[in-house]
Amino acid sequence: MEKFKKLLENPKFQKYQTTILGGFAVLLCTLLIAFLIVPQIYSLIATNNQISELERKQINLSEKLSIIETLDVGEYKKDLNASFVALPEDRDLPGTIGYILSLISSSGLSLEDFAFSNPQADPTGVQSFNANLNVSGTRVSIQSLFEKIKQNPRIMRVGKLEINSSASVSRSQADIDIIIFYQPLPASIGDIEQPLVLLNPQEKELLASLSRNLSSNLSSVSIIPIGTESASTVVGKSDPFQ
Repeated sequence: MEKFKKLLENPKFQKYQTTILGGFAVLLCTLLIAFLIVPQIYSLIATNNQISELERKQINLSEKLSIIETLDVGEYKKDLNASFVALPEDRDLPGTIGYILSLISSSGLSLEDFAFSNPQADPTGVQSFNANLNVSGTRVSIQSLFEKIKQNPRIMRVGKLEINSSASVSRSQADIDIIIFYQPLPASIGDIEQPLVLLNPQEKELLASLSRNLSSNLSSVSIIPIGTESASTVVGKSDPFQ
């Protein structure tokens, strides 16, 4: 305390008192600004940015909600059901076997042999596998099978065809490879930042065509729509590739 009094009574201190106290005040203000006010300013800016981001997301969600409220839920369920029948999320081997057997039977052909081959990779990401058939019947029946494959709701196509016939026999034997497609569901169906994607006219027409094919085939082919269960139990391995 005595040293402090002597410092105050020191002539040099008294001479530069204003400068020293002013410098001390400036230093104190600088420390307050650096360690208290500046962090508060940064925190305020960050909070305002978060509020602006939340407001933007709220506007985005409100716009999407207004669009969704105008959609026909029943129509979209119908389209979704048709798309899952046309391109299932998995191989659906029991359903595929029943479907192909129905096509063969309705075409008037006899099944001699039936096997699945290993799945094939597709550059587009759509996965597929082969059903290898050996059938016998008339050429008209074989042609009828091709027409039914072309018109069926499940996406498939003929990959290979070999017909063995002779002039003395009215029936022919055919080896047919049918490529059957499926597509696993995506891990993510969208993000809040992405715009809401609606069906374009071409996609709507395609789904309408699939729905018509589905309706025309329900009476003759065992197709199980989404949300229903099969009345029978399939016995055996669910995946013959394993």
